[in-house]
Parts: sequence; C-alpha cells; structure tokens
Amino acid sequence: MQVNTTGGAVRISQPESERGKTSPREKAEIVVDLVTPKAVGGFIGFLREHAVVGLAVGIVVGTQLKVIVDSLNANIVNELFKLVLNGDALSAKQSVVTWGANTATLRWGAVVYTIVDFLFIMVVIYAIIKFFHLEKLDKEKNK
Repeated sequence: MQVNTTGGAVRISQPESERGKTSPREKAEIVVDLVTPKAVGGFIGFLREHAVVGLAVGIVVGTQLKVIVDSLNANIVNELFKLVLNGDALSAKQSVVTWGANTATLRWGAVVYTIVDFLFIMVVIYAIIKFFHLEKLDKEKNK
C-alpha cells in the first residue's frame, strides 16, 4: 500500500511468514519508510559534502568561547591592570590633544585593551588546540 503525503511518500508493508502466507494468528508488524524527495536528499548531500554542520558547530563553539574569554579579560585581566594603573581601568585611559582651537580625545587605553583582548583570545585558542590535540584532526594518515 502506498500513501502520498505533502513531503514525499510513506510505504506501509506487512512482513510475510516463513511459508509465504500470513495467518491471522501471526502478529502483524507495520514498517513505515519515509521516502525523502530529491530536493531534500540533494540538500542533505550538500550539507554532508561541504561539512556545513561542522562549520555551524564551530561557529557556535567559537562564539561561546569568545564570551568566556571576554569575561575572563574583563573580570581578571582588566582588574589586574587597575592594580598597576592606580585604580583606573586600561580601557578608560585617554589623552586629550589640542591644536589651536580644536580638541581631540584619543582613547588609547581602549585600543590597547582590544589588542590585549585579541592576544588573550589567541593564547586560549592555542592552548585548547594543543591540550586536546586538535591540530591532528585535519592531517591525513599515511598508511
């Protein structure tokens, strides 16, 4: 028996007994197979071929890692800079430059803090890659 559905076809079949016939005393089993349309199969093939799922997982993990590193940087590294800079946060440091009647505020502390943040993220990523030996995942094994 075949039933057409919106997303494809569903095939329901009843297994035959060993003798080739079904008796009323035998327990009937119904097997349901979902037949995927070609478009969905092509899309699934595309996802597998281009490793899109792995890329998506990598983006999510990377985003969450950045949140953790930003928290470490803001709550630990910046606080250590406050000890060195007499209670001022590094990101709050600035200089005022005047030229004639014009004035500009250079927030150099924010730039330095962003560079420190970047270096801290790179160190954490490097440590994770080395700790879990992730650099070996992409290398082909020669046998």
